[in-house]
Amino acid sequence: MRSAAWVLQRRETPLRFHLFCMVHIGSQTFYDEVAARLGDCDVVVAEGFGQSRRRFTRLRLRFYGLTHRAHGSELVYQHIDYASLAVPVLWPDMDPPPPQDAAARTKRPLWSYLLFMGFVLLLPLKALAVLALGGARFLAQSMDLSIDDTTVLSDGDHLSAIVLDDRDDLLVAALTRLHEERAAEPVNVAVVYGAAHMPAVVRHLNSAYGYRPTGGDWLTVHGIKL
Repeated sequence: MRSAAWVLQRRETPLRFHLFCMVHIGSQTFYDEVAARLGDCDVVVAEGFGQSRRRFTRLRLRFYGLTHRAHGSELVYQHIDYASLAVPVLWPDMDPPPPQDAAARTKRPLWSYLLFMGFVLLLPLKALAVLALGGARFLAQSMDLSIDDTTVLSDGDHLSAIVLDDRDDLLVAALTRLHEERAAEPVNVAVVYGAAHMPAVVRHLNSAYGYRPTGGDWLTVHGIKL
């Protein structure tokens, strides 16, 4: 399995966005290669909550860690040591939503939030599936996870808004600030997010500012034949 790494730039300014379309389960070699490239950038925009000890973050790590231990699989949950990069890291997921977005969120039906909580409660059953099938077979039968580990939640407009669209808005806002503040500088900005978030990034940067792909290549996520 491979993952794309793209470079977006526009003619008018030197700032470049390096998009790393992340798969959250892969080989550690893949994550080490991404980390090495991040070290050559000036700013990193990363998915997640940094060093936060939020319970949900810890729960996800414990679950996906089973893919490495189950039946000797080479698969691990995404691990990049951002603190060792000596590069500033921004965490858009931790930013407060704009006032207009916060108001819209209060209008969503209660069932959408209950469905999200149901997914969290079902994680122990998914862990049992990993132990029973082995990491490779589980990945093969759960291809949603090979794109972005939130896409399994994207059934229904309201639920998709909670786990994908809301976070896309925060990410796009962070990239907009970087463009407005540093577009005139020869800065390399790395965007390290799940692949499902990248269409929103490309659409916004292209339509609002004229950024286009100017290069890219493929990285091997893992060598397991599915």
